Amino acid sequence: IAGATNATFTLSNIATTQNGYQYHVVVSGTCAPAATSNAATLNVVAPTTVSAQPSNTSVCSGSNASFNVSATGTGAIYQWQVSTNGGASFTNISGANAATYNVNNTTTTQSGNIYHVLVSNATCTSPATSNNANLTVFALPNITANANETRVCTGSPVTLTASGANTYSWAPVGLTGAAVVVNPTVNPASPSLPNLVTYTVTGTDNNSCSSSTTVSVTADPLPVVTLSVIRGSVTGLLPGRTVTLKATVTPSGFNFVWRKNGVVIPGYSADTLVVSVDQIGSYTVEAVNASGFCNRISNELNVSDSITGTLFIYPNPNNGNFTVSFYNTIRNLNQIKKQTVTVFDSKGARVFTKTYDVSQGYNLLHVDLKNVQSGLYIVCLRDGYGNQLGVGKAFIRP
Repeated sequence: IAGATNATFTLSNIATTQNGYQYHVVVSGTCAPAATSNAATLNVVAPTTVSAQPSNTSVCSGSNASFNVSATGTGAIYQWQVSTNGGASFTNISGANAATYNVNNTTTTQSGNIYHVLVSNATCTSPATSNNANLTVFALPNITANANETRVCTGSPVTLTASGANTYSWAPVGLTGAAVVVNPTVNPASPSLPNLVTYTVTGTDNNSCSSSTTVSVTADPLPVVTLSVIRGSVTGLLPGRTVTLKATVTPSGFNFVWRKNGVVIPGYSADTLVVSVDQIGSYTVEAVNASGFCNRISNELNVSDSITGTLFIYPNPNNGNFTVSFYNTIRNLNQIKKQTVTVFDSKGARVFTKTYDVSQGYNLLHVDLKNVQSGLYIVCLRDGYGNQLGVGKAFIRP
């Protein structure tokens, strides 16, 4: 090597093409022969360079973010750094010594952080620095959900609404949209028990970030409505007697609608109904609520009379106000359906007469003799053709 005549030989601007070159030195002096050293091999290590830069990354809060680089060179050593002050300064991230750096479970406080990596090797210790990559962390949407009713009868429609995002999906019903209609039901395995049904809505915003919340509705079983007799008998009813019907419903909180022969009894909603002989028929009661979806009809009770040939006068004794009744056997539409009550005092003088229309078996014919003297009075009842149906006595007391 020209000029290489010193004990030290220095190479400058070494190229990778020189890798593997061998060198030795020949030492000569006054005495011969010259001495030759052992050969020394030159190992040229290429410096590392960044061949693929990290990219800016955007994620939703709670997700993981990854930054990746590729490096050329021998034995690359990586050291990732982060800047939390807009790039004014960077600090090493402990343990971040691979080509990929993962930021796990990101939070919005990390949004705006800047990351880059220093790449070197054991020989070429001056690192190559990658480009900066920005981390953006989007906040999750704040989803709220409501139900227009939180307790309904099984199968009733309930409107669920959600807000806070752009699109919505509902489970377990598989519906989409900000407002959906569901029909919560009781558990078929326990149909008599209330069932808490929980709906989960997942909302997604413009950043494709999603979050979920729940809303619950209790589905109550349909009411159990029972119609029973608490006083009297539904069969063989006679004038002067009544039967009291009682409606019960479980659970409570319902109103009652009564029906006779399928026709609503207007303006009556009490839980008991007193039926007299002129009101015989088939009775039911319906438990109703405001929504109308929980309505349930009771069992049917048939109230019937008993045919007799007795002229009923009651109460007896009385204060001059009493009722007369006799079973009407006229059913032909062409026949005269009337009954006439005539009352005589003990001297035979007529003190009252009135003709009544009759339309059913027993008709209650009300007599008002409050202005007569107390004593014994004879009551005579005739049909529309003048035939006497019966004669009885009324005792009017002071």
